[in-house]
This record gives sequence, structure tokens and C-alpha cells, in this order.
Amino acid sequence: MIASNSSSDEHILKLAGQGDKQAYGILYVRYLDDIYRYVLLKIGSTSIAEDLTEETFIRTWEYLPRLSRKDEKINHLKAFLYRTASNLVIDFYRKKKP
Repeated sequence: MIASNSSSDEHILKLAGQGDKQAYGILYVRYLDDIYRYVLLKIGSTSIAEDLTEETFIRTWEYLPRLSRKDEKINHLKAFLYRTASNLVIDFYRKKKP
């Protein structure tokens, strides 16, 4: 079992990149509120912010195994999550334009 309060992001990221759902769950809980508040501030709609926040974490989950195969790592997961969320917000507004 993984102790969420004593494990570093790097160790948890390594496990999550290997498909450990529990490890990713720890990261999800750790960063969910911050990412949701960021998206909500940019969008203004709770339902759309919830959807984009979930999409942020889904895309991150899907990307982690590719990092392991490339022998790379995410040095700052929080920055990666914010960048992903920001890109989704930009895409949202692009699609909204007439």
C-alpha cells in the first residue's frame, strides 16, 4: 500500500506510469481541487469546469506510460496538469467561436 502523505511525487509518478491506479488516485486527490479552481476561474461554469478537469486527468493518465517508455519524467506534475488544463480551456474557447 502507498502512503500518500510520505511518498514523493516522483515515486508515485513512476508507479502511476507503470499503470498503478492507486498511485494515480493519490495524485488525482492531491491536485484535483487546484486544477478544478483554475479551470472554473477561466470558464465560469461549474459543469464545464468539472468536465474539463476530468479530461485533464484522463489525458495525464493516458500520457504517463509514454513517458516511461521514452525514459523521461515529469519534473513538475502540477505544472504539467496546469498546462494540460490550459490547453483544454483554449480548445474550449476555440470551439465556441462562431
